[in-house]
Amino acid sequence: MKRYNTRTCLITTTVLILAASSAFALEPPTAEQLERYTLDGSLAERAQAARAYGNHRMSPQLAARFGPTATTKALPDEPKVLPADGSPNVLTLLIAFADMPGYTDSAVVNDRIFGDGEPTAFPLESLASFYSRASYGQLEIAGTVLGWYTTAYPREDVEESYIGRQALIKEVMTHYDTEGHDFSQYDNDGDGTIDYLAIIWTGAHGEWAEFWWGYQTRFWNDPFTVDGVQIGTYSWQWENYTWPGEFSPDVLIHETGHALGLPDYYDYDNAIGPRGGVGGMDQMDGNWGDHNAFSKWVLGWLEPRIFNQDLHDVVLSPTDEVPDAAVFMHGDPITDPYAEYYMVQVRRQAGNDVGLPNQGLLIWHIDARTDGSGNFLYDNSYTEHKLIRLMEADGLEEIEQGGRADAGDFYSVGDVFDTHSFPSSLRYDGVPTNLAISNISLSGPADDMLVTADLGSGCALWCDASVSPNAWPGLPVTFNGSLDTANCDGTPSYGWVFGDGGSSGDTSATHAYVSTGIYDWNVTAAVEDATCAHQGSVVVCTDFPCWQWAPTESMAAPRSQHAAVELEDGRILVVGGTTETPELFDLQTATWSQAAATNSSYSSAEAVRLGDGRVLVVGSNVGQDFDSEIYDPATDSWAVTGQLNHDRFSHSAITLADGRVLVAGGVWGEYPQLEAVETVEVFDPASESWTVIDTLDGMRIQPGLANLLDGTTVIVGARSVTRFDPISDVLQRAASLAAEWQQPLTVTLDDGRVLMAGIANGPMTLLWNPTDGRWKIADNALAIRSDWTATKLANGLVLVAGGYGGGDSALRTTEFFDPEDYSWRAGSALVHGRMSHTATLLEDGRLLMIGGRNNEDGPYFVSTETVESLTRPTSPPRNIGGRITP
Repeated sequence: MKRYNTRTCLITTTVLILAASSAFALEPPTAEQLERYTLDGSLAERAQAARAYGNHRMSPQLAARFGPTATTKALPDEPKVLPADGSPNVLTLLIAFADMPGYTDSAVVNDRIFGDGEPTAFPLESLASFYSRASYGQLEIAGTVLGWYTTAYPREDVEESYIGRQALIKEVMTHYDTEGHDFSQYDNDGDGTIDYLAIIWTGAHGEWAEFWWGYQTRFWNDPFTVDGVQIGTYSWQWENYTWPGEFSPDVLIHETGHALGLPDYYDYDNAIGPRGGVGGMDQMDGNWGDHNAFSKWVLGWLEPRIFNQDLHDVVLSPTDEVPDAAVFMHGDPITDPYAEYYMVQVRRQAGNDVGLPNQGLLIWHIDARTDGSGNFLYDNSYTEHKLIRLMEADGLEEIEQGGRADAGDFYSVGDVFDTHSFPSSLRYDGVPTNLAISNISLSGPADDMLVTADLGSGCALWCDASVSPNAWPGLPVTFNGSLDTANCDGTPSYGWVFGDGGSSGDTSATHAYVSTGIYDWNVTAAVEDATCAHQGSVVVCTDFPCWQWAPTESMAAPRSQHAAVELEDGRILVVGGTTETPELFDLQTATWSQAAATNSSYSSAEAVRLGDGRVLVVGSNVGQDFDSEIYDPATDSWAVTGQLNHDRFSHSAITLADGRVLVAGGVWGEYPQLEAVETVEVFDPASESWTVIDTLDGMRIQPGLANLLDGTTVIVGARSVTRFDPISDVLQRAASLAAEWQQPLTVTLDDGRVLMAGIANGPMTLLWNPTDGRWKIADNALAIRSDWTATKLANGLVLVAGGYGGGDSALRTTEFFDPEDYSWRAGSALVHGRMSHTATLLEDGRLLMIGGRNNEDGPYFVSTETVESLTRPTSPPRNIGGRITP
């Protein structure tokens, strides 16, 4: 089997790395760093790099198992979390380097993690003590410290990648294994995996979200085993932030919160979603104080009292000592903790909260609703509102302006929280909750507090609305609505207003707009003392964003990760997708027919049309002999041609300006043992042979390829933009990227700039000018996608369609990038959600979406045979004044 410049890496197939579950966690940046990153313009890109760790989201396991309905939710296998009760055994490795020895005696480190620690550092005197108090004695962390282990080489020799990190860890563990240390003792549940491993290293820290920073991750794609156990989750942190200096457990305490499954509560990127959150006043934000009441509920350390109607006097004890809190919300949070509600607790300057700026009542706005996979819909960084938000009693909204929590955020005697206060007890959708918290007073000598909570009737009304953002004149628009109630009597009213004088009292309705324009619609519902309303707008137009998707004839066989190429006679050849039988689509008859069979199947196919009209397909399959062959449309036949110098799949291919074909990126092997393919190869149709041009360091999954106006080609992936000159056959690094890019959208615009999107599985959009090397950050895309398609249309707009957004289904949404104002706007929705599909632009302007994967017919993603096209609709005739008018 061919091999050439490979590197072991994580990947499954195509883009599964981009859809991986949250398995990381990250130490927050300092205020000084945030200011510096803002001034130097790097904050947005660093935030996207941080987002790639996934540490802003609650562990799926934790999200699935709290509250009385826990047994009804599926418990994911990954990522594994540290048990939140009992006495789990945790391993800590101390790693020093030849040029950076350990500063703190290992016995002192052990005492500050598992012992009594340094009393003057209270409440961060030791990891074990902090979590014993936080859990009310339910979690007593024990463990072992090994080290210092000192490498024979300087720290700069460590490869700054997960591969280098894991190689170092294996070196250290192998050393102690030969000395007879038993690592099986750290597998607390006997599943063959070490539950939690802490790595403490010497030397100066790097920058936020970079290699030498504090974060939690997991051991990727490596079967390394000692004493019958593998490595699972581990944290990676400095000995001291201002090294050299004494070890402090503060960072490890934060990272252990992640090991338990908690997310970061600080806002990674103020440009996405609303600002704010908890203002640093939480162990998972600014390492300030204890874990909040919601976190403790999720971890099982406290069980709040829940009230959903009527009037109640509630006495609450401080949570530094007593596992006490209350949940207030109309509806039915009593049986469904995966809901929106307000959670109230008393905090005082004692225990883990000794450093807080005040004491009193804290009110948290929680939205713990989940998606179809059991993950929380919301987080504190990238969603339309927060998972958890601190209500500021002083009404200054300083946290929402990027500030920190302060003494004024505690509710005290005489304060009121209700529908008319600021902040108010409204739901996130603006619906009144009828919740009023008043008569706040001290109750007894132990800092207990009494509150009166009035929830009125407890009637909860939820309404929702889904309307296409685009429409064609004269064609009906569907207005989909929904209506649910809890604890309500009576029948709700419901009504649509379409914005052009039309209306409907049905939950769902259809309506056709006659003229172009922007129409504002609204829908309202009411029952008892509960109301609900939504509003939006429909753009009615006759250009590309308002073209409509329509189904066309399906293929004979389902396929995904295939290739589609338009032949010179206008037919579309579809090849690959694990089947050896290509198909041909005839645009004139809109029918499919079978083409000659390929000599090999292509589970991850790339295909390009050559200058003479033939088609080259390239892509390797494990256990098959051929990875390149050519289709001749004139004879409907395939012929094996020259073979790649290295097998690869999840690669990219493009026809160069001189007619040759360039292939770059990809991986090779069998999951989970896969290798990054670093070679760049060029195919010459004249000699039908492949030549290795050069290598690119690092993993590139389906790198972005684009031909520039000057005849050169760019390769976008990993952390660089590389330029290939087909005249000199030279690869040259053209620009650096601040974060890891995999499977990026890469399109050359009409003015020569290159559009790049998809950084770190985020919505960031960059424009690169190859003439002067300048960057511009454009508006964020409307949705996070991976495994999508991007097509530049005749008018210069770029259409992005489908993909995977991290939820429980493939996306149906589309959006257009306008290079004139660097903005994105929504397009019409696909007929079918799809990912791993192809998009083929036809000469008449239509866009053909072929195949892909979705789960519309069941719980699992499977390949589909469906095909649809973006087509300019024909408006139906309208009856005006008794005459039929087109």
